[in-house]
Formats: sequence, structure tokens, C-alpha cells
Amino acid sequence: MKRLLYTLVFVLITMIAPAQKQHFDLVSYRAPKGWKKVLSSDAVIYSIQEKKKNTWCLIKLLKNTLSKGDIDADFQSEWQVLAATPLSITEPPSTTETAGGGGWKIKSGSAKFRFNNSDAISTVTMMSGFGVCISVLVNTNSQDYVPAITAFIESLEVDEIKQGAAGNTIPPSTTENAPVQSGGFTFTSTNFDDGWTSTVKEDWAEVTKGAIKVLIHYPNKQADAYQSVLKDEDLNAWNVLVAPRYASVSNFEWKSIQSYESISFMEADATEQSGRNVHVVLFKKHYPKGNGRYLEFVTNNKAEYEQAFGPYHSESYGWDSPANMQWRNKFAVSAPDLVGKWGVSDYASLTYYYISTGGTAGTTATSTTNEFTFLTSSTYQSEHNGASGMIGNMKFSSQTYKGTFTTTDWEINMTNRFEGHPEKFSCQFEAVKGGRILVLTDRQGTVFALGKSK
Repeated sequence: MKRLLYTLVFVLITMIAPAQKQHFDLVSYRAPKGWKKVLSSDAVIYSIQEKKKNTWCLIKLLKNTLSKGDIDADFQSEWQVLAATPLSITEPPSTTETAGGGGWKIKSGSAKFRFNNSDAISTVTMMSGFGVCISVLVNTNSQDYVPAITAFIESLEVDEIKQGAAGNTIPPSTTENAPVQSGGFTFTSTNFDDGWTSTVKEDWAEVTKGAIKVLIHYPNKQADAYQSVLKDEDLNAWNVLVAPRYASVSNFEWKSIQSYESISFMEADATEQSGRNVHVVLFKKHYPKGNGRYLEFVTNNKAEYEQAFGPYHSESYGWDSPANMQWRNKFAVSAPDLVGKWGVSDYASLTYYYISTGGTAGTTATSTTNEFTFLTSSTYQSEHNGASGMIGNMKFSSQTYKGTFTTTDWEINMTNRFEGHPEKFSCQFEAVKGGRILVLTDRQGTVFALGKSK
């Protein structure tokens, strides 16, 4: 075991680039032959198990994360997250540090842990530089895999990246040169009475007033991925949405608040690709319905942000000023924009249990679908279906309406609705990447957020 420990500790990254490499995140590598591969959004994992010999090994290459600016701080953070906490390792790791090629610093540490009543070793090898850190976790119970581990680590080659490029999964761009996106819709901007202007861009709705910009980021599967730890979720969003677009990032602070409606709050000083120095705040209010959006505030300095939106405070309430900027992703509707099929569905269930036995007492469920088809710029058809009750004995409902409609910028008037009466809906578009969400609100206050299917 001691020989294995020392061998893994002194494995260093040499930036060799052999042929037939694979690529993950910012790293090219040569995969170990014959090992099982599992790919996720935040890591690529290779593993092997030889039951006859009772040996096993796991190699996990992690997606890059934002550097803390110091290799020791980076390593301690990665060690705790990857090894110490999940494996219940209490002893400090044996470490070694060296300077890698191209401005990278490398630190590796190992420690023993118990797995299935036998000894094993965990090693974290980490590179830090250019505002990011990249880690490789190795867990194994046998020195037989040292050649494969060494070959994998020696094969690592990092893409050329710029300072602050954490989460660099999209080409760098700037807020200045992001083009206006019409997508075939009539309205691409909204002028609000209080001086703010919203404009549809490719990856966000951009709201401006004077020198202040607020980017209302569209839903993003990678950035919005749920993680059980709020800090991990927030840093992932920063790495995906913010860091790639700036030439450098400094003085980063994570100041989020965990509560019923959690507040995500991160801020830093940054330099845009154009060379302009700005202050950036990434904010999100986590609404119970899950419809919160990440908002990126870009101001000349921290004082300008606080003057416009208020200073940071540690309570989870009192965030209306920045949070309400989300609702400025709002654009008018014209009749030609509506032609096509728009719909939304919803489902909820509740299972009952007997207190005395713990056995199930049945499940109730409610399911609804609402579909609006605008056949032309003046005629429509809508279908509304529902099912509710105890599963196995549910009641169903269905209603179809047909008629004509007219629009103003913010209203749709439809004929022949319930019992033949006309009905007025408030309407607006919310911009999303590649299209729009049609938001209709009826006279009872029911909101339909409809996606276009045809």
C-alpha cells in the first residue's frame, strides 16, 4: 500500500499529446483500453473491476471549475469535495506540487480509505491556472493499475483558454456585439415607461438604461442543472453563463442565501473582451414554481450596482428590485406571430398512506392540457382536456372552442368562448433561445405559458 501511495503522489502531468485522443470539457486525453466509460454533464469516468483478483480502479476527469486564485485553496476545496467528504477520509493527504507547462501549476495528494472492509487509496491531481482548475480523481485498491493511471494522466492536454474562461463551453462573445434576434417575430424590443429598454438577443434578453445592462439569461439545460448543494449549482451557472465571456475575472465572491426561496448572489470585477472594466453580479430568485431566471447585472462599478438595485444583505427577503428585472423579458404580440399550434400540459399527484400500517391508501392525480391553434391571422381553435381523481377511477373533461380573434400589442380578444361569450386575454411573448413562449392570462387570472409545437 505504501508503494502505491508514493507512486500515485508523484504522478505528474507532462502535456504529451498522443494520437487518437478523446475530448471532454477543456481537456484532450487518451482513454484506458477496455475500461467502462460513463459520461455526465460534469465528468467523464473510466472504471475497471477484476472480480477474480478482487481489484478495481476508477478514474474521474472533472469539468473545470472557477479557481480561487491560489493553488493551495483550489486543492483543499477539490480534495474535500472529491475525496475527503464522500470517502470519509480524515487524515491529511500526502501532497506534492510542481509547475506544469504553459503557466499551469499542478498539485497532487493521496490518502488511504476503507472500502468493502479493505484498504484503498484516493488521489486527486489538480491543475490550476488561467482562472480555472481541472481535477482528476483516482480511486483504486491495487497497484496493478498504476501504468494505466500514469498513461491517462500523462496524456492530458488542455485547450488554449483565456483568463476567467471557467466553464468555457461556448465561443467567447461580448454584450456589445451580440446581435438582435428577430426569429421572424414582429417585435424585438420593448420600451418601458421608466426608461428601461429590453431587446431580444441570441442567448438572453438584454435590458438597458444608461450604462447599466441586465442580461436575462434564457433557460439553459447545463446552467440550470439541479444540484443538491446550492453553492455547486451557483458556481456551475457562473462558469457556464458568465465566465466565458470575459477576458479576466477577479475578486469573485459567492454570497448566496439558502431559504424557502433561495437567493443566488455572486459578484466579481471583470474585464470585457473589449478591455472595459466592469462589475458583474449574477443573481437568481428561486421561485417555488421553478420559473426563476439567472440575471446578470453589468455596471461600471459596485457602487453603481448598489445605487440602482440596493446593497447586498444577508436576509432572503427584500430582493424585489433586482428580482423584478426578470419580468422585463416581455415583448408585444402581433396576429401573424401567432399562426401555428401552441400548448402546455401539467400533472400533479398525491399518494396517501395508512397511519396504522404504512401501506398505501391510493393516489390522486390531476392532469391538464391546453392547446391553442391559430389557423390564420384571425381564426383560432382551442382544446382543453383534463383528468382528475383517484387513479383507477378518474373523471375526464374536454372542451373545444372555435372562432375568430383580434389582437392589440398586449391583448387577444377571442369570440365564441364559454357558452358562446367572447373572452379577453392579456398576452405577451417571453423570449427563449430560438423562439418565444406565448403567455396568456384570462379574466380569472389563470396563466397559460404556451410553447409552439408547429
